[in-house]
Amino acid sequence: MIFDDGLAQELFAIRKTVAIGAWGEDNGARSITCGFDALHAKINLLTMCVRISSGSQDKISYLLLLGRPGFKQKDRIYALDLNPTAPHSNPLKRDDPDSGRMFRPGKSHEHGFWDRIDDRQPSKFARPISVHLPGYQAALDYFCDKINIERPPDLPLPPEQGMLL
Repeated sequence: MIFDDGLAQELFAIRKTVAIGAWGEDNGARSITCGFDALHAKINLLTMCVRISSGSQDKISYLLLLGRPGFKQKDRIYALDLNPTAPHSNPLKRDDPDSGRMFRPGKSHEHGFWDRIDDRQPSKFARPISVHLPGYQAALDYFCDKINIERPPDLPLPPEQGMLL
């Protein structure tokens, strides 16, 4: 199925309020998944997810996912990767200064559907972020501003995670 750019733009643009979820375990990482409240018929296709790498409090991905009607698959239409654990390299993209760019572990960056290479992979291309985000709260504020979410004052903080010796 091909990515629906018009729907992504429409849902990205409307003001959204988070319907709070709960923190849980997801493949060894901590994550919280939230839906949205809005006066829009297709808002139930959107999901916000925050994932924290195992054993860390500062390696976090903030995701905005768009479901496809009739499919389990969800497209990542926006992501903010704060201090990622793994390197990331951009695919080649003609006449783009970030084409082929390598992001080392710990180099925060963002992905948006507007930078997609094709309609089958809407957010593989990354851009550096120009602001310093010192931690979870600052990155959550940035994420909410970027994707037009009313900042949830009652979003629970991530649970503490112990480090393995």
